[in-house]
Amino acid sequence: MRRFILIFLILLITFLTGCSPTEDYRFNDKDIKISLTNQENNDEYRTYSIEVKNTGKLEIKYLNFYLYYPVILTNGSKGNPFKIEGKTDISKPINWIGYSKLDR
Repeated sequence: MRRFILIFLILLITFLTGCSPTEDYRFNDKDIKISLTNQENNDEYRTYSIEVKNTGKLEIKYLNFYLYYPVILTNGSKGNPFKIEGKTDISKPINWIGYSKLDR
């Protein structure tokens, strides 16, 4: 009888812990906040500091951040080939400072 009660308790505990509710985490791009924190202009280049914040529940371990803006020329504009890539560490934020050379 003691053996039956012990087996029943083990099965009951296993059943109760196995059926615990879990949240369904899904990535939402609205949880990622991108802001320009600093911009410096020089005669030869511009420097931008960009802050990327994750306000969601999912942890981002790898980040590919692509930035595109047209290069404005005196006779129009052209495409910009610059690409930014960053990697995250669990305990450290991404710090990126980028620059684009001005066409003269």
